[in-house]
Amino acid sequence: MRLLKLCLLYSVLSLSLSSFATDQNTSETKLCRNVIEVGAAFLHSQDSQFHTSKFVELEALTQEISNSALPAVKIKAWLEKLDLLAQRPGFADLARRLAHKQFLIKGFSEGYIKKMIKDEVERGIDVDGYSAQEIKDRAESVRNIDKQIIEQWIQYFFIEDVKKYPMWLKHWVFSKLGKMGRFDVERSVFTKKSNLSVSTLPELNQEALEFTLNSVLKVANGETITHVLDQKFTQLLNNEQLNFSKLYAYAIGHLKHDKQVLLQNTTGQWVRYTTRSDRDKLVQNLQGWNTNWCSVGLKTADYQLCHGDLFIYFTEGTDGLKRVPRIAIRTERSSIEEVVGIAIDQRVDHVMAQTSIIDDKLKEFGEAGALYKKKVSDMKRLTYIVKKTQNQETLSTDDLLFLYEINAPIISFARVDYFEEPRDVRINEILRSRNTKEDLAKLFGLSTSHIILGVEGVRTNAIETVFYTTHNYMDLELSREKFIEMKQREEALLKLGASDDLVYQGNLVITDHMARALNYKLPKVIVGDLIFEARLTIADFQMPELVTGMIDLRAVSYVNQDQLSNTTYNSVQLPFGL
Repeated sequence: MRLLKLCLLYSVLSLSLSSFATDQNTSETKLCRNVIEVGAAFLHSQDSQFHTSKFVELEALTQEISNSALPAVKIKAWLEKLDLLAQRPGFADLARRLAHKQFLIKGFSEGYIKKMIKDEVERGIDVDGYSAQEIKDRAESVRNIDKQIIEQWIQYFFIEDVKKYPMWLKHWVFSKLGKMGRFDVERSVFTKKSNLSVSTLPELNQEALEFTLNSVLKVANGETITHVLDQKFTQLLNNEQLNFSKLYAYAIGHLKHDKQVLLQNTTGQWVRYTTRSDRDKLVQNLQGWNTNWCSVGLKTADYQLCHGDLFIYFTEGTDGLKRVPRIAIRTERSSIEEVVGIAIDQRVDHVMAQTSIIDDKLKEFGEAGALYKKKVSDMKRLTYIVKKTQNQETLSTDDLLFLYEINAPIISFARVDYFEEPRDVRINEILRSRNTKEDLAKLFGLSTSHIILGVEGVRTNAIETVFYTTHNYMDLELSREKFIEMKQREEALLKLGASDDLVYQGNLVITDHMARALNYKLPKVIVGDLIFEARLTIADFQMPELVTGMIDLRAVSYVNQDQLSNTTYNSVQLPFGL
């Protein structure tokens, strides 16, 4: 509405249309008036209050039309003015500017920003919020895609074949576009706009649009609709209130994207896009298919190809050509960042999900493919445990084994491998709410007296200097309270050192003093990392049966890997040269 109001103001202020109208051919004018009368009746039938719109009332006032005049008379007067305006040079530029003003988003709603944060957290990325610049950049990415889509509609309606459809029908379409959300290819519908989502404008599918508009014209001209396409589409046309969103979506789903071909056909091929020179080809291959992928945007595609590759799986269309995009794999450097499909929320559609096409492709990436699958699996499992914890549900043994990373580390999308931080913050948040001694005692079938807990916050790694339990100082930056707590727990470990069944939770650093005090007998299980200090020899130790983290041997004097044959561990760091 706002778009055409501005169009009218433009006509009133900038053009002298009355003189222009007198130059038109009489027969053409008569035909135009018949078309306009049809349009006026149609618009009134679709919106009984259309004649009270400000732009219609303004034109009625300009032409001194009585307030008591029929609604169709007022609408007709406005359409005549609009129709003349559309014939003037530069109208396409005007329509483009006004479409930008009406359709391009200004920013994101608070609800959508919260959803973005939630999505990142569920990928294991610690996000407290987004800066104003980050929000601006993300919104600009959506605006750039919408500008491309608007240009498709402007070119089609106002440049390529201006007279193909009447202005009233173009107005009707444009008044609906901004209210349409994402295209759901599995149901052949456009979702409704929501403050919890941001969707680009519907892409132009010329075949589906022409079929829809030609059908609507038949309705507007009073033709009896008995069978168009199929029974469902015919029913949509026979509704008193026509729904452009449903009609256009159904046409997309049953013409170019016929479900039997699009969803059931999985025969296709992978195409790799590797450099910025592939950008235009990539965007061209995605346009018109309503994938809802951000890669359809020129600037986004440019950025993605600067930082990695895109692999897209195209299946056969109705013409037998492999050109229907179904799956996209995006990489950055040597890491797989995401795998998306064409279903709602970029899910892989249910037909493709039942095939081995994605798994087979991920295998080609070797370790990177396996790591991506583990990240996805771990984040889903952790999110499931988070929800169980929030609902105060009991965690199963398998849940606890996963949460304490007994069998394998939990890998998130913020963590490339076990050694790289940050760890998913949700893990510690859950652990802080639990009785760790009871959990570990249950897992290993021990009493709580055999569970020794490390100090929260003491995470020794290759960068930090190992601490000495025999000294009153530490090179690590710990508070006095933490240091005292650490010493107390180390003393508890020494006291129980002779026990055959002992679980130590935390990162355990073995110094000369610690080794002698333990008589070189280490805990049966270490839920964390095992780190040896210099001048030690592994052959002197009775090693643990299980180390859930890494064994750091870089500082020892001699290592024979056979000495680790009876120990299960996640990874090992050997001395330089081995």
